[in-house]
Amino acid sequence: MVVDTLGLLLQVLVTGADTTDRAAACTLLARIRARHRRIRLVWADGSYTGPLVDWAADALDIALTVVQRAKDVDSGRW
Repeated sequence: MVVDTLGLLLQVLVTGADTTDRAAACTLLARIRARHRRIRLVWADGSYTGPLVDWAADALDIALTVVQRAKDVDSGRW
């Protein structure tokens, strides 16, 4: 799911359970780029690190910035 900075939905992609988040992100980012040509920066959580960051920059001209959760933030787990 991709939302803008106001939380408004831009794009959704539903995949099978055997598809990793990173693999789905390639498809989702490409769709976002095709539909919203002005998007140049995407913030993502820590599971989207690695080659995806470079691929987004090289293939889509999108700066994929991974935002890590602060260590002092409660994860909401019981």
